[in-house]
Amino acid sequence: QVAEAGFGVAQIEITGQSLTREGDVVRALQIEDFTTTLAFDAEAARLRVEEIPSVETATIRKIYPDSLVVTITEKVPVARWRIDGATMLIDAGGAPIAPAGFENSDLTLVIGEGAGDDAVAMITLMSRYPDLTADLAALSRIADRRWDLIFYTGLRVQLPETGVVAALERLSAYQRDHQLLDRDVDLIDMRIPEYVAIRPTDRDES
Repeated sequence: QVAEAGFGVAQIEITGQSLTREGDVVRALQIEDFTTTLAFDAEAARLRVEEIPSVETATIRKIYPDSLVVTITEKVPVARWRIDGATMLIDAGGAPIAPAGFENSDLTLVIGEGAGDDAVAMITLMSRYPDLTADLAALSRIADRRWDLIFYTGLRVQLPETGVVAALERLSAYQRDHQLLDRDVDLIDMRIPEYVAIRPTDRDES
C-alpha cells in the first residue's frame, strides 16, 4: 500500500494560532489512518479550516513524504461580548470568534442581546471621548435599541436611542466643567434631549 510506503501523514505542523484550538484544526483536516500526502486534498482542507470562526485565512502545504504544514491567519478581536453567561471575543462584524480570556481584558466589554452587531460603531464613537472612557467598565445594550455606560464605580449612564453624539458631547462637557462622573451618584439619565436626571448614591448609614 502507498501509506505503508512512507506517504502516510505522520506530522502536522500548525502555526499562527493563538485563539484557535489545535484540535479544531486537526479535526478540520480530516486525517484518517489511511490518508496519504499524495491523495490529501489540501484545498478542500483549507476551506474547512477557514470555516473555524477564529480563522481569517489558512494555507496548507504538503511536505513529502509525510508532513503537512498549516499556517493560520486569525481574525482580529475588537471587543469582548458577554451574553447568556459567556464572554466571547468578536470581530469587526460582531461575530463571535473565540472565548475571551484574562489576556483580552484590555478590549472593551459589551453586554446584552444585540450588543455584538453594534459594538464597533459605539466603541469607535466612545474613543472620541477619552475623558468618558478612563473608568468605563462596559457598554450595555438595552433592548437592542440604545446603550448604557457602566463604570467601575457602579455609576450607570443611560444614553438616548437617538442623538447619542449630542448626549456624549453634553456628558463630556459636564465632566470637564463639573467632574460629574466623579461625584457620588449612581445614575445619570440622558434619555430625554436637553434634560439630565441624576440619582445620588444611596449610602446606608446604619
